[in-house]
Amino acid sequence: MNKGITAENLTLTFPEVMQSDVKAESLAKAVADALSKEITELDKIRIYPQLDELPEELLDILANDLKVDWYDYDYDVETKRQILRQSGQVHRRLGTPWAIEVVLLAYFKEGEIEEWFDYGGEPHHFRIRTGNLTLSDALYERFWKILQAVKRKSQWLDSITEHTEVKLEAKHGVADGEIYAQYFVETISPN
Repeated sequence: MNKGITAENLTLTFPEVMQSDVKAESLAKAVADALSKEITELDKIRIYPQLDELPEELLDILANDLKVDWYDYDYDVETKRQILRQSGQVHRRLGTPWAIEVVLLAYFKEGEIEEWFDYGGEPHHFRIRTGNLTLSDALYERFWKILQAVKRKSQWLDSITEHTEVKLEAKHGVADGEIYAQYFVETISPN
């Protein structure tokens, strides 16, 4: 059974010649004592397990240090945490539709990428469909900059469209000689 960092455990890692040496045993004890004291300090420097507790200022610094180019300092704190949690995966998959979609979901909270062969477009083109299109010129410029950080340079965005399906149900009737109508609108999120 491993009991952590102890002088005995460290001595077992030494070559056989040194395992019975008194000086080596003393060295192992000194190193084990020093390391066992520092083990409790290691939890303080673990960043990813504590991402949900870090203050916003540290999230911004971390994004800069990790070179998360699609990070936006104006995002809300939860979106910043989500982007940092996924940053390693996005870095490994930069230039793929998956990476674009992760950033799209962080930015719009919903949406999908359609590649050129899905809609009959030109090769290397794609378009974005979202159900949450609230882009002013300033927001579009910020999203465009973020998109440039994750897409391939040979990819071209054809359009960003809002896609919302609406189901209408109408009920008509007569009450006390008056005509009334009620309309119920149910929004169905695109799949």
